[in-house]
Amino acid sequence: MTTIAQEVASLRRRLDVLEGRAMVQKRMDLQLAHVQKFMSDGKRVITGLATTRNVDRHGDVVEPSGGRWKLPLPLLWMHSHAQPIGWVREATATSDGIRIKAEVASGIAKADEVWQLVDAGLVDGFSIGFLGIKGEPIGTGTRWKSWEWLECSVVTIPSNRESKIGKSKGGIPLVDMRGAVRLIRSNP
Repeated sequence: MTTIAQEVASLRRRLDVLEGRAMVQKRMDLQLAHVQKFMSDGKRVITGLATTRNVDRHGDVVEPSGGRWKLPLPLLWMHSHAQPIGWVREATATSDGIRIKAEVASGIAKADEVWQLVDAGLVDGFSIGFLGIKGEPIGTGTRWKSWEWLECSVVTIPSNRESKIGKSKGGIPLVDMRGAVRLIRSNP
């Protein structure tokens, strides 16, 4: 029976051989504290709920099923159109809200900084930028039944309290690990 340490050592040896053949040297320092952040095909991926059916901090409700969008959507930092950091690659309207998978760009200063902020747990919210098409008044604001989704942002305080990176109702994780690179860290 092999131990995890033996499996890791074997994988490292195999990786060394493959890297030697390709004449490529790669270094990747990661903190694996958050399961909701993962590397997939060498890409930095975050997932979560972009919006839900709940009343947001502005008193509005944005109905997930009423949204219209075309992927990929821009992923921005704090709704700043001057600070794109990636792309929303997948978006699905469900009864919980709109579940997304977004890719954070690499090698761009702001995107690298945001990736580190998410990794440290300092930033964990999503927020949507949209154009309302059809709405009806409710006691606190507007219920948007039809709307065009323009962008998604990584934010410190989302308008919708449940729009979180890697969070969902009932604690069900939103990460799909199929096709992801599983990273194992061992202490020799």
